[in-house]
Order: sequence, then structure tokens, then C-alpha cells
Amino acid sequence: MLIRTPLIATICALLALGHSHAVAAEASPTRLLYDILDGDKRVGQLEVSLQPSPQGLIARQRGQLELRRMMLTAKLEQTVEERWQGQSLLALSSETRSDVAVGASKKSLAVTRETSGTLRATVDGKSHELPPDALPLSIWSGRTLTEGPHFNLATGEVIELKANSSAKSDPPRIVRYEGEECRHRRFESVNGSKRSTVAAWLGRDDIVCRLSIAFGRDLLTYVRRPAPS
Repeated sequence: MLIRTPLIATICALLALGHSHAVAAEASPTRLLYDILDGDKRVGQLEVSLQPSPQGLIARQRGQLELRRMMLTAKLEQTVEERWQGQSLLALSSETRSDVAVGASKKSLAVTRETSGTLRATVDGKSHELPPDALPLSIWSGRTLTEGPHFNLATGEVIELKANSSAKSDPPRIVRYEGEECRHRRFESVNGSKRSTVAAWLGRDDIVCRLSIAFGRDLLTYVRRPAPS
């Protein structure tokens, strides 16, 4: 069974968290690497490969992390393939594996855009429609970090991202990638009664430099590091 604690549910959504400044496929890097931090401790990594295709862009993600809470240890692995045509998602497939003390689980998700324009998600053989403008809750690009409906990469559940620029928030930290300052965005992620804060910093190429997810007292952060030459 899949763990249903807020921490694990949020991680499954963002292992991996259309924009007017999105990068054209030919201008994109071919490989992205992220360290995943639990607070200040490195607990995993995410690798993304970007490949131009006749339709537009194929993005493949592979992520792993291991978390410890009290006496509980959770190991998570996820692979995702996204197929894009411009700013329109054509298809997505993912596999998510979790291994905890209570047992192991595996979930498979397939999302396809039908000829009618309908976006359909199939999770472990069960199908449901998504909003036609729903975006995958991926973390690597500004194209998916925008207000509106999104879907969980493991379960296909609809999650709403809402811009959050509350005056009560602390000033955003300065984040740089390879010497250049990254621009900041802040969102609230809403899935029923589950809410978390997502802070993202994007580079000039519209690729995520850093992304933090705050839920309760927990903080999970993705930090981009240069790919080996």
C-alpha cells in the first residue's frame, strides 16, 4: 500500500514539482541534475534528460530518495516520461515504487491526450478525465510552474497551484546558478485539505535552479547542480 502521510504524499507528487518564457527544445540543455535535501541533509537525487522530437520535446526523469522519520524509513523511486508539443502535453507515463516497514508498493500512471483534446489519466487500470489544461506537477521547468490545475505524477490526482505572494512571507532568498541570479516564484499547492508551499527559482533558460516544498515542519528542497562535462 502507498503511504498516506502528508510528507510521503507530497514527495510522491514532486519527486521528480506552460509559461510564456518556456525554452524551445533546441535551446534546452540535454541533462539536468538535482540534489534532494531533507532540511540540510542530502537524501536523494533527480536526473532529467531532454530530447528534441518530431513533435517537440521528450523529458525523462529518474529520481530516488530515502527519508527517515522517527523509527520509519521510506525509500522512493520514480521514473517519468513527458512528451510535449510546444506548450501542450501530449502524453506522460510514470512508475512510482515505495518501500517502507509496512510493505512495498508500485503505482503506474499513463496520461494521454485524445484526438478530441480530452486529457485522460489511467492509474493501475482505472481511468479518469483531467482538466484539459492540467499540467504535470514536475519540478524541472517553468513551463509547469504556473497557476492552474496540475496532476500528481504518481496517482493522477488533480492538484491546484495558486500564486502566493503574501505580504507576511519573508523576503525570498537570493539564489544563483553558475553565477547568475535566478528569479523567484511562490505558490500554494492545494489538494483537498492538503496544502503546502512551493518556492521556486528559475534561471535565464527557464530551468529550475532551486525548488523548496514546505509542509508542516518539513522542508524538502531540490538544488540544481552542473552536469558533468
